[in-house]
Amino acid sequence: MKTMADIRTQELVRYVTPTKMPADFPPVTPSTVQVTGQQGLIRVQWSPVPEMDGYEIAIMATPNLAAPDVNIDRKMGDKNREYLYATGNVAITRYFAVRSFRSGYFSDWSPIQSATSVAFGAVEPAPPTPPANPPPSNEPPPSGGGFGGGKGRYFF
Repeated sequence: MKTMADIRTQELVRYVTPTKMPADFPPVTPSTVQVTGQQGLIRVQWSPVPEMDGYEIAIMATPNLAAPDVNIDRKMGDKNREYLYATGNVAITRYFAVRSFRSGYFSDWSPIQSATSVAFGAVEPAPPTPPANPPPSNEPPPSGGGFGGGKGRYFF
């Protein structure tokens, strides 16, 4: 028959480290947030935080995190590290902050960063020609030993 001391010792051996709730391990705030204005967009980048459910990006016209006035967008997945904010053909300034989340728990917001998009200049040239010409219209379709043995039968 086991004594109470044996049971307590067994419990200590089984659980060497105490278990904690997710709230006891708050998510880490994304670091190195960089905001870059480009033609027609503003690019927000950060260092990914492992084992997160995703990130939230606050988009603001004024640097007021208490009431983000444009949007709070969500990117799912801990490997995400970039958000593109489309601006169109205007030069516009926006402020951004990023935070990570896991299981309904959120990190603190990163420091606010801002950038101004770039308006397009003169009319852009036509895209370059493709590296290969398209097939002529009278070329027969490919045949041979493809899926189904090339006999026109498909087995699923």
